[in-house]
Amino acid sequence: MTTNTAIVDDRDPLIQYAGTWNGAGNSSEFHSTTTWSPRQGSTASLSFTAIPQDQALTFAVDDSINGTYTPPSDMTTAIHHEALWTSPTLSSGNHTLIITQTAAQTSGVIFLDYIMYNTTSTSRPYFIDDRDSRITYTPAWLQEGSDEDFQHTSQKSLSVGDSFTLEFEGQSISFWGGNTSPTQNASVEIDGGPPTFFGAPPDATTTNNLLFHFDDLPAGKHALVVTAQNGEPVWADYFLVTPNTISLPSGSHASPIPSSTPSSSKGSTAPPSIASPKPTPTEVIVGGVKTPEESAANSSHIVCLPTNTVRDLHSPYCSARFAEWIPHFNWSRIQRSNRWVPIVQFGNVTFKFYR
Repeated sequence: MTTNTAIVDDRDPLIQYAGTWNGAGNSSEFHSTTTWSPRQGSTASLSFTAIPQDQALTFAVDDSINGTYTPPSDMTTAIHHEALWTSPTLSSGNHTLIITQTAAQTSGVIFLDYIMYNTTSTSRPYFIDDRDSRITYTPAWLQEGSDEDFQHTSQKSLSVGDSFTLEFEGQSISFWGGNTSPTQNASVEIDGGPPTFFGAPPDATTTNNLLFHFDDLPAGKHALVVTAQNGEPVWADYFLVTPNTISLPSGSHASPIPSSTPSSSKGSTAPPSIASPKPTPTEVIVGGVKTPEESAANSSHIVCLPTNTVRDLHSPYCSARFAEWIPHFNWSRIQRSNRWVPIVQFGNVTFKFYR
């Protein structure tokens, strides 16, 4: 079976939080969310299925494999996508990770963002980094990287016609990257179909923008091709893929994110934050670290209801979960704009959708 790197966001209901946890986040972080605890002894746990592969918070897997993380003593500014802990090789099968806040301040310092682990399971969305061997750049793109890039790496096109091809298995794929020009223009094709053109998102930031999304693809292997259509760089950072076994609404379609400039077309509970180094090991926990001054200014960025996790329906993960719970919902009425409001609550999750 194919081995992929599953990614679990800090707001995923699979992560169980105990004690006191607060939400935070900014555009540099996965789904723009993180989670932190002001109380010593608070815990976060995740049960997952891993496969063996080479490769202050405390971390414990199955009550036997332990690790710790302490922020750098000379830190003067926030750092993102910091690998807080990487486990050694795990045996094949089910495991449980428990994260404990062993020392705390009233303002957040260590923020959980996401957790990654290698698995053959097809029940979770999986992550593909810009340096993955499944991607072919033609010609070679310029390799870049910054504190705000996932795994601290990204790549950009240099000339008109520069392209990359990604081969993957799954039923939906989202393309995420940076932006440095409001006149960026690129085309995307799936499985040799007609190209669709996309530009800079209207609220683009320098990193971590959702640039394009294909959903409801037929089961099997697919090829995604992205080509620069002008001299403005196209930035590639990472991809999120929904495996073939997760149900999505019917009606396959491609969704370029609305551009800020015209472009033509031919055709659980509280949240955590985690990041991983390369190569991806069996399990890695990633997060951000902020100075007390920075964290105080951002501690209320995420709105959380007392016993619920607030989710953005526009995210690929939430779209998939929402589809599982409400398969007959009229999806054509959900549109993206700059304003959202909470509309529906299911279980322990309150969804906010765009309208």
